[in-house]
Amino acid sequence: MRTYAGEAMPPRSLAVIGADAIAMLRQDAAEYAFTGFLGGVAACFAALILRWTDAAATNAMIAPVTIIIAALTMSTATSAMCRATENLQPDAGSAFVSVLWGAAAFLRPWLALAIALFAAAYALQAFDADLPPWGRSAAVAVLVAGSMLWALRSSYHAVALVTQGGLSAKDADALGAALAWRSLAPLAAAWTVVLTPAAVAAIVALGAGFGPASTAICALVFVASMPVAAAMMLLLFIEAATRARAAVPRTAVQQRAERAARRV
Repeated sequence: MRTYAGEAMPPRSLAVIGADAIAMLRQDAAEYAFTGFLGGVAACFAALILRWTDAAATNAMIAPVTIIIAALTMSTATSAMCRATENLQPDAGSAFVSVLWGAAAFLRPWLALAIALFAAAYALQAFDADLPPWGRSAAVAVLVAGSMLWALRSSYHAVALVTQGGLSAKDADALGAALAWRSLAPLAAAWTVVLTPAAVAAIVALGAGFGPASTAICALVFVASMPVAAAMMLLLFIEAATRARAAVPRTAVQQRAERAARRV
């Protein structure tokens, strides 16, 4: 048993947190759906153009560009949700402008991943003819595993940056990473649930050989899932921060989550 603001707070299961996240999304569904739709469409067209060009450099840019768009979409949804905690309209446009204004801070951990993925994907294509099939599969598996581990580590970055007013991007990254390492299991479970539609789309795209259309659809589904991921990360951040007593989120954020839980 832990306490929050002097009150007893029993641990909550991932199913309860997921229900709370759905309730939060339903309260302002139009704004969050609009955010996911615009981000998904942007990723779809970017992936379509890059894959259609079919050059080594452009193919290597598909994953990094998709990740950057996904990070901006997730950050926009997080900002909109935190605006709602202050009894403001969670306007997707205003939230997107605020994220763009601080894009360097919001993208801090994701730019490193994007650059590493571009370099690795470009090198993999350059030496593809010299690699045996098992070597290519092993390299892709290492890239996927490394990307997933880095994504888990950076899951709370946007939430920490928005909810902990006054933190620099470096401090928000450190705080988010510290809390993420304390809650890897629920984070991994949450991402598994959120990205299940994208995984299904990726399997279909793999069967189609990752052509321009299938790659674009895969990017669309992946980025469109980011508002759901934002809601889950917000609530998991509150849970992790409360238990670690490393940071105290805004009281309004906690109240918003509690009201959402009561409305389910």
